[in-house]
Amino acid sequence: MVLNKLKDKGLLEWQDKKMSTALLMWRSADEWAKLIFNWAERRGMTNTVCTLYELQLGNDVKDEEFFEIETWVLKRALRVLEKKGKAVMIDIQANDNDNSGGIKFLS
Repeated sequence: MVLNKLKDKGLLEWQDKKMSTALLMWRSADEWAKLIFNWAERRGMTNTVCTLYELQLGNDVKDEEFFEIETWVLKRALRVLEKKGKAVMIDIQANDNDNSGGIKFLS
């Protein structure tokens, strides 16, 4: 099934056990995480706190592929960075649509 292949590639997340509703990404959370962390390193943002709003809509990201990224996708990418020890999430809300809080990129 096509949807299962997308899930295996990290491009789809089922939202219910019946697999009737899903979130679809055109890049995996891992791919987004790499793009965001590379940006942070290029900009000298390691060991610095950045808000989710700045990562989505800030002047410094206007030319980046993740500019205007949806909040739920951004949070998944940042969780990947946190699990890899490359970032610490600060005051991130559980609501996928809430872009309050921040992230500290680690070197």
